[in-house]
Amino acid sequence: MSPETITAWSAAVQAFAAVVSLVVASVLAFVTYRYTKLTKGILDETGRVRKASEDSARAALDSVRLMRQQIEEQAGLGSFIVESTIDRAVVAIEAILQPEPLTNFSVPESHSRLELLIEQQAGPSVSHAARINIEVANHLSSAFDLLRAGLASLSELIDRDLPPGHSARNLWAVRAKGSLESALAKLHAAKKAFHGHPTPRTPD
Repeated sequence: MSPETITAWSAAVQAFAAVVSLVVASVLAFVTYRYTKLTKGILDETGRVRKASEDSARAALDSVRLMRQQIEEQAGLGSFIVESTIDRAVVAIEAILQPEPLTNFSVPESHSRLELLIEQQAGPSVSHAARINIEVANHLSSAFDLLRAGLASLSELIDRDLPPGHSARNLWAVRAKGSLESALAKLHAAKKAFHGHPTPRTPD
C-alpha cells in the first residue's frame, strides 16, 4: 500500500471518528436536555403537590381553630380566654420590666412565656374579643403587634449577650422597653374596656 493510500485512509478514519464524536456529543446533549426537562417537570409537579398539601393542611387547621372557638363561645369560655390572656401577658411583661428594666434574671423565662402566649393565644383571644367587644379586640391586637416587636428586640438583647453599658445593648434595651411598655398600656386599655362594657360588636 502506497504512502498516499495510507495517508488517505488515515484522513478518512479521522474524519469518521470526528463524525462519530459529533453524533455522540449530540446524543449526549439531547439526553441531558431531556433529563433536565424531565427533572424540572418532576420538581414542579412535586412543588405543586406540596403546596396543595400545605394549603389543605392550613385550611383544615383553620377549620379546627374556628370549630374550637365556636365550642368555646358556646361554653361561655370566650370572656375567660380574653381576660386570662390579658392577665398572663401583663404579668410576663411586668416581670421583664421590673424591678430594674431588662436586667433581672427572669428575662429569658418571661421572654419564653410571652413567645408561647403569642403563638397559642394571640389569634384565639383576638377572635373571641372581636365577638365580645370591638374596642377590646383592637387594643388586644395592637398589644400583640407591639409585643412581637418588643420580643424581637429582646431576642437580640439576649442572643448577643453583650456586657452592661455596651452601646448596642443599650439600643436593643431601649427598643424592647419602649415596645413592651406600649404593649402593657394597650393591655391595660383592653382590660379597662373589657370591664367597662363599651358598645359591643354587632353580630354578623
